[in-house]
Amino acid sequence: MSARPVWALVLAMDQLRMTRECLTSVLALDPPADHVLLVDNASKDGTAEAVRQEFPSVEVLRLETNLYFAGGVNQGFRRALERGAGSVLLLNNDVVLERTALGTLVRALEEDPRRAAISPGSITTILPT
Repeated sequence: MSARPVWALVLAMDQLRMTRECLTSVLALDPPADHVLLVDNASKDGTAEAVRQEFPSVEVLRLETNLYFAGGVNQGFRRALERGAGSVLLLNNDVVLERTALGTLVRALEEDPRRAAISPGSITTILPT
């Protein structure tokens, strides 16, 4: 099973400064994500608009109401899977990644076909039910 294409899904609500830092690190990944999606959980500080202007390669899904963590993540996963994502890197907007993080995670996912999810803290196998 291939993890590609890999989508990076960033969930944000306000906190534009942190969102910029997170997206900058995501866009610097080597290897890169195949697609980057920001799910804006009804920000009131102009996060969605600023990201559209400053990061034109990032797709922005702006939610009109705050669906909280689970609701925002579900909307992002739905979009990614409908568009053919092989895997999704899920991030809160307060995360800054090391440049090689995605390569490490994708290799771990592809090394064992039983893995349905992995975590950067330790490469853990989560078996599908």
